[in-house]
Amino acid sequence: MQVADMNHIFYCVVSEFIGFAMRDAVPDFGSGDVPGSNVHVPVWSPPVSTTSSIQQMSAGACATRLDRKDAFHWGRALFSSTKVASSWRCTLACMSRETRPIDSMLRAWIMQHGLRESSIQHSLREEMASHPEGEMQTSPEQVQLLSFLMKMMAANRVIEVGVFTGYSALGMAMALPASGVLVACDNSAEYMDIARDWWRRAGVSDRIEPRVGPAIESLQALLDEGHGGSFDFMYVDADKPGYGDYYEFALQLLRPGGVMAFDNMLRSGHVADDSIQDASTVAIRALADRMQDDNRVEYSLLPIGDGLGLAMVRGDDAADANP
Repeated sequence: MQVADMNHIFYCVVSEFIGFAMRDAVPDFGSGDVPGSNVHVPVWSPPVSTTSSIQQMSAGACATRLDRKDAFHWGRALFSSTKVASSWRCTLACMSRETRPIDSMLRAWIMQHGLRESSIQHSLREEMASHPEGEMQTSPEQVQLLSFLMKMMAANRVIEVGVFTGYSALGMAMALPASGVLVACDNSAEYMDIARDWWRRAGVSDRIEPRVGPAIESLQALLDEGHGGSFDFMYVDADKPGYGDYYEFALQLLRPGGVMAFDNMLRSGHVADDSIQDASTVAIRALADRMQDDNRVEYSLLPIGDGLGLAMVRGDDAADANP
């Protein structure tokens, strides 16, 4: 069979089959003659060879214009037989209108084939794996995404709220140009000292400005120092009840087109369970609603890590024109 024949049968049969099968009610047609149709659907059990079954279907399907019932039957016959059909079924199964859950096996594959991590980043992540509060560390694929976004927008000035032991700040600092600066805010002097050591070992200490103390005070100090509207990117992974305040500070500190990113926006799924009403989960829900309705930003919520909320600050004209 020629490639053109394969393309034709795929186009005129499979596309119709998909369109029909996605409707709410799909008739349970049996094998044999199709009611109201001139088509007879052969039964392949056991499956015949790939070539012969495709040729049979191609000859029948391309001999006449298929209506939806015909297409459904030819599609079902095609998809229930042959090695080629198996490949097509796999292709269609891999198309999804919903985000697929990631199990441990798939995540291991992603880590192996999708992660670019320096040796110093890997060492820091591995050392924190046994830390009592190691879950506070941002996932590596998420740090890679943050770095990717920063490079896309040529970010030069960055804020991080919530440093822990410095893994995410390290990744973002490595994405900065030599002239860039990352203001790292954390309330723990102990964690900041650990982070500083790793930054020194990675050779990025000159790009990071540590600020120890309550983040609200550090962010207010940046405004008082005249840095409003001067930052390109801000990443927040800190106390969740403070997220609403950090959001408003981000709107003041970021330039138009600047991007803010909030971690843990899914709270391990707790946000979807109305029976869970702890302060952190309530604060996350409130921030998600706030960003979704706020015409000052463009907004997207990504199911990466424990959920990443992204918002881009719009210019005044854009916000006024598109409420």
